[in-house]
Amino acid sequence: MKIIEKQAKICRKIVADLLGFSRQNASEKREMCFNNSIMECITLVKHSFSLDRVEIQTRLDDRFPTIYGDPEKLKQVWVNLLTNAKDAMSADGGVIYVTTELDSPRGIVTLYIADTGYGIAPGAQTKIFDPFFTIPLDHCFPATT
Repeated sequence: MKIIEKQAKICRKIVADLLGFSRQNASEKREMCFNNSIMECITLVKHSFSLDRVEIQTRLDDRFPTIYGDPEKLKQVWVNLLTNAKDAMSADGGVIYVTTELDSPRGIVTLYIADTGYGIAPGAQTKIFDPFFTIPLDHCFPATT
């Protein structure tokens, strides 16, 4: 049953991604808070991640200015990044670290997401940005500290 449940979640994600990709809505940019956008997504996934023994730790720079962007599209990016990090965890779970940083002089905002999951073998690294590419377990290796 656990295998069926996990595969159903994967199928749901694929279908949602395909639907989102096919819509190609016009971007609705507006003023928004970068950190609030990230925290909304963390709040959304935190409970389901905890069921898989995955903890999310945050260190958000509180100096962030208001940015101009499409909140819904950015939230989709954040959820995809968090989900990919969770999917890289072993059955024992792990930790996802979310950090934001503001470089005031240059006006650059940065989001870092790191996890304690499996790393990507060099042979698969060249394909990670290919649409619908999924890394098979034999292309991963245990993370080292």
